[in-house]
Amino acid sequence: MAASRILGLIIGADIAASIAAAAFAQSPILKERAEKGDARSQFEYAMQLYQAGGTAREEARAWNQKAADAGEPGAIYWLGYAGWGKEKPVYYYKKAADLGYPEAFRTLMGALINAGDETDVVAAKKYADLAIAKNIALDKYLREFLAVIDACYRAGPANMPSLHAPHSVDMPEYHRIEQYANGRDVARDPKKALALVCQDRFMAQAEMKDITPLLEAAIAAPLAKEFIFCNYVTSGVHQNLCSGEGEAGRREQWISDLAKLTVSWTPEQKSSLVTLRAAAEAFFDARTYGETDHRGSAHVAMSLYQTGRARQALLDSLKDFEAARFPPHDDFAKADRELNDTYRALLARKEWDQGPPVSPSPQGIRAAERAWLSFRDAWAALGAARYPQVPANDWKAWATRARIKDLADIAKYLE
Repeated sequence: MAASRILGLIIGADIAASIAAAAFAQSPILKERAEKGDARSQFEYAMQLYQAGGTAREEARAWNQKAADAGEPGAIYWLGYAGWGKEKPVYYYKKAADLGYPEAFRTLMGALINAGDETDVVAAKKYADLAIAKNIALDKYLREFLAVIDACYRAGPANMPSLHAPHSVDMPEYHRIEQYANGRDVARDPKKALALVCQDRFMAQAEMKDITPLLEAAIAAPLAKEFIFCNYVTSGVHQNLCSGEGEAGRREQWISDLAKLTVSWTPEQKSSLVTLRAAAEAFFDARTYGETDHRGSAHVAMSLYQTGRARQALLDSLKDFEAARFPPHDDFAKADRELNDTYRALLARKEWDQGPPVSPSPQGIRAAERAWLSFRDAWAALGAARYPQVPANDWKAWATRARIKDLADIAKYLE
């Protein structure tokens, strides 16, 4: 395996830099062997230059080309990996694999499957079999993935253009997979569904491992229940898409339930509800974008989940109030002081000075707080219109206690 691949991926960039510097100090001997035409030394010297970085990388490219021209497998692989060759990377990976270079096999497994229109299940099967024949060392996960490659080979090419984005104007890629797996609006064809799985650029290997045996079984006999792709997702891309579709359906149900609950309200009361809904959506959005962590590929799914919970909490509160289960009497002035103390303490935390702004952020918290004030006042206005027996300050105190909990949760998250 190439030195930089080992250093960069296994031990980390900082340690790699230290080791590379130590190795580079010994490079005159290696350079001497490289200058005498030893292809392996030329490749190793190129890797040392590459690790040194900066302008040394251009010299690294020249030495790597010399080694590749002499047939050194690692150098050939690096023509593709570093983008130094004239052909597409997979061309060099194949050439290096043919010469038995271990890293080439590992890279090819990802380059030939789930590659959109460039998916090549025949070549993937060829190099998987060659890895076994050459006794190439593969980790446990890659050895298990060989079974996925076999399944993709048996399914054959999809013979359908790939959807090159995680979604299209017509449907997400996985909807096509569900169509053929279940015979929904098309002739049932689990083999075609499996081929589309193997072609999909956004399919995670863990998803492949779970889905391929299921669809292979469906080729022999219909599944006992409908295949729902979102039941098997592990990747952030698919979690976001599935969550978006699920939340859209839940929001429609929420709107329907809200309409049924308030069907007998007066026009004035319904007008107050419209104002509350608008203020609620503005607050939920501000809280989602300014007070939640956006790191990780599944952050959209998490944001949708949080917004959905907030909407449901609003509906549940209205159901309680319609059943005369009102907020308890509370001292709004006291609650407001507690909120102000919590808010100031949160914005004064030292964590905000430890790096670039992220979510949650002081700016996001301030924006959410402004939106919350409108949300609080909208609750009080609705209360006055629909439940006049409850004092206005009780509504405000109730909303304020909930906001104190929100801010306390952020503080706990930062600890």
